[in-house]
Amino acid sequence: MKKQQLEILFVTALTDAFKDEDDRELFTMPNVDLENADGNDLVLAMLHAFHFVINTFTGQHSDPLEFIGMLVRLLFQEERERLLETGDKEEEHENANSDE
Repeated sequence: MKKQQLEILFVTALTDAFKDEDDRELFTMPNVDLENADGNDLVLAMLHAFHFVINTFTGQHSDPLEFIGMLVRLLFQEERERLLETGDKEEEHENANSDE
């Protein structure tokens, strides 16, 4: 399967998640042959499909590098929040133990 066909497949899969069951298109798409698929093409096709869907739904038109930058910022923000929560819980636990 060519990279462009993979992108179409992944765009269809992502957009189907937002459609009513009767309006979904994925049932007409072929499966990906993992044994003969190029891993780089798969990852890039998924990335381009995700980028296309986000641009379509948000009305933004970022280029792929801006999109990756946005994803990295979101991941760092989520990880920072997780670490702060974990740190707060550890601090509460330490304070509770020191009160005993």
